[in-house]
Amino acid sequence: MQNSHGNGLQLSDPPGIKCSGLNGVAAKERNRRRSSRREFKIFVRVYGRTLNGTAFYENARTINVSVHGALLLLTAAVSKGQKLLLFNEVTQRQQVCQIVDVRRGEMELHEVAVAFPTPHAEFWNAS
Repeated sequence: MQNSHGNGLQLSDPPGIKCSGLNGVAAKERNRRRSSRREFKIFVRVYGRTLNGTAFYENARTINVSVHGALLLLTAAVSKGQKLLLFNEVTQRQQVCQIVDVRRGEMELHEVAVAFPTPHAEFWNAS
């Protein structure tokens, strides 16, 4: 697949991979991860606002983490695009993040994917 963006730069399919049949959305989904995730189950304190604007905080469990964010289990009703503040008591670090996906889970829990504005590996590391 050849693609020109008006800047003289030509992009083509990587060797051995045919992307020509993919639409733009499918290609983006394929390359969405910026870093690898690892299973890491700890509790972090999450501060934010529910869908009706009520302030909340809760201790949420992580499912997996990366330098770019995490997948959390939350009971609070939240939506994509909202900002949250995470506090890791082990590292004594806090991090603002944005919700990038919400999936309804079991027993009133929501799987909430969050992204950090910049990579922050130190947020997860215990010293």
